[in-house]
Amino acid sequence: MRQPPLHSEPVRRHLLAMLASASHGAPLGDARLDAAGWAQLQHMARQHRLEPLLHDAGRGGGAVSNIPDEVAKSWAAAYQESAMRTLAVKATLIKVNAILARFGIACAALKGARLAWHAYPHPALRPMRD
Repeated sequence: MRQPPLHSEPVRRHLLAMLASASHGAPLGDARLDAAGWAQLQHMARQHRLEPLLHDAGRGGGAVSNIPDEVAKSWAAAYQESAMRTLAVKATLIKVNAILARFGIACAALKGARLAWHAYPHPALRPMRD
């Protein structure tokens, strides 16, 4: 018997719909996932560092709802971890900036380190790898 793909098309569409509803407030629709579908979606969310964003979208109920408890807890933990990591990155950037400023060297934070604090509703929502 042929194994289903790791990330099936309906699960991908569900994840995209969740992300769209999170950013636009659009209703998610009637699509429901079974346990295997939620496992696939959780894997994709973790792989692409979307768990904090999905947690934030699901906090108010609304468009992103019907999230299994174990998935919601995982997303909440990822959100908290992201918030703490972002604060640590900010502290490091402040220290580096102070050191460079003492030597008259100008610097600027780029990409995620800058965007997290200036382009997102909360810094924890900006995925960063570094």
